[in-house]
Amino acid sequence: MLSIRKLGSTVLGLVVTLVWWSIHDSGSDTATAAKIPVRVWNGDAGAVVVEVETSVAAQMRASFYEDETGMNEDARSLETWEDIGAGTRTWSIGVPARVGGTLELSAVDPEPGAQLRWRILVNGEVVREETETLERALEPGYGFFLQAEFDDYASATALD
Repeated sequence: MLSIRKLGSTVLGLVVTLVWWSIHDSGSDTATAAKIPVRVWNGDAGAVVVEVETSVAAQMRASFYEDETGMNEDARSLETWEDIGAGTRTWSIGVPARVGGTLELSAVDPEPGAQLRWRILVNGEVVREETETLERALEPGYGFFLQAEFDDYASATALD
C-alpha cells in the first residue's frame, strides 16, 4: 500500500512538472550566461559601455534579442547577468546591428539610503545617465533598480 501511494505521488509530481513546462515554456532557445559578454555574436556594429556605481551589492543584467516579436524562428537571444559588490564597475560590449534588449542594474537587499548610478554610452556618446537613491524601505515584492530598453543597441534606439 505504501509503495502504491509513493508511486502515485511520483506520477503526480511528474504530471505537475510537465504541465508547468507546457504552460511556461515558450519554445524559446534563449542562451544564458552568468557573465556579461565582451562581444555578442559578431558584435561588429557598435559598442555599448555601461559604467555603474553602487553603494550596495547589486546584479547587472543584459539581454540581447535579434527579434523581439518572436516571428523569426531562427532569431537568437541571450540573457546574461553578473553579481557585483558595492563600488564601481564598467562593461564594454560589442553588439551587432539590429539587436535590441534590456540593461538592468538591480540592488540586492537595499536599505534606505542605498544608491545606484549608471552611465550608458553607445559608440562613445552618452545615451543615458541616472542616479537613484532609495528613500524608504522596500515593501515586499518591490525592487530598487535602473532599467533601459533598446530596440537597437548599435544605433542607440531606445524603447523608453
